[in-house]
Amino acid sequence: MLAGSPAGSIILSLGAQYLILNYSWRIAYITIGIATLVIVISAAIFLRRDPEVKGLLPLGVKADSNGYELKDRQMESGYTLAEAIKTKLFWVIGGVNFIYVAAIFVPMTHIVAHCIDVGIEPMMAASILAFIGAGQIAGRLGGGVISDRIGSKNMLLISLFFLTVCLFWIIWINEVWMFSLFAVIFGFSFGAAIPQIPKLVGEFFGLKWMGVTLGVITALTAAGGALGSWFGGYIFDVTGDYSVAFIAGGIVTLISIMLAALFIKKPE
Repeated sequence: MLAGSPAGSIILSLGAQYLILNYSWRIAYITIGIATLVIVISAAIFLRRDPEVKGLLPLGVKADSNGYELKDRQMESGYTLAEAIKTKLFWVIGGVNFIYVAAIFVPMTHIVAHCIDVGIEPMMAASILAFIGAGQIAGRLGGGVISDRIGSKNMLLISLFFLTVCLFWIIWINEVWMFSLFAVIFGFSFGAAIPQIPKLVGEFFGLKWMGVTLGVITALTAAGGALGSWFGGYIFDVTGDYSVAFIAGGIVTLISIMLAALFIKKPE
């Protein structure tokens, strides 16, 4: 399910760049806005609250003489949001997510501008963003499969390690093939990290109140992305390039690895 987002970035990064080059950035925004409105409304028409609305049972549920019985009792239990936010683990997961997303949104937001600054032509620079999207698809699918075997925490740590390497490595890249290789590795690592947070929330806090708990952590994630995007632009305005922002991102991601390794464990 999470692979849908990077699939969209592959199409829109190239499509947006085409519209910008041939028309203007305003036309690109308007076109994407109309397309988004049509797609979201069309999807919402077919979305339902839950299977019971259509007279169906959820997956994993079997009917019995009394109605139905859940096979997995984890569906019936779990931390409420009020209980979850009192645990150290909640803030560790939220903090790790905030920190590493802030770091990786520096290149995610500014990679095209950075490529153009080092001499890559605009359409090829947009292709680098598309390569990141392709890497994310593979990472989200592959990361989900691998984490089922080695555990969500281990998969998250491996992903964060390679993201840290990429953030330091990008400082030295100045050729198309190097940017392409960076994009695939960076995208795969980012993509592999994404499914681990919902899994960790479900594993540690239960499923009954997972929606609201994950919603708060996702809000922290969005705040991290906003900060990272702004920080990259600010550093460029002050220094004239993105090197300091990339180095800061690498250091911050390294900190997120240490936090995750030391403090992500089952709450008492």
